[in-house]
Amino acid sequence: MIPIQIKVYAAFSPVAQAAFAAVRLAGAGAVGQEEPWLLEEGDCLRISFEGLWFPHEEVLEALRAHLGPAARGKLDVLDLDAWTLIRHSLEADGLHSAERPLNHVLDYSGH
Repeated sequence: MIPIQIKVYAAFSPVAQAAFAAVRLAGAGAVGQEEPWLLEEGDCLRISFEGLWFPHEEVLEALRAHLGPAARGKLDVLDLDAWTLIRHSLEADGLHSAERPLNHVLDYSGH
């Protein structure tokens, strides 16, 4: 069994087909999960990954390049080695990132 060192969860909507293809390509180097991590649900893009390594910066760049102005969503990266959560939120005024220790993940409940 492969130890899980990183978990990545995301949901963005609305998303065009070009964004799905770009994210799939950007995340192709992910290591440690054999089942599909990218889910297409209509115009909603979801990521559910648990494994050794995930190229989340590359995936964020692909999202930035292909999401339209109406798109909203978030991408959470839980690094179990560093014991941190990084949340990347796409809102009307752009992409925002914040990092917290996993012990303080409830700090996000007010956002």
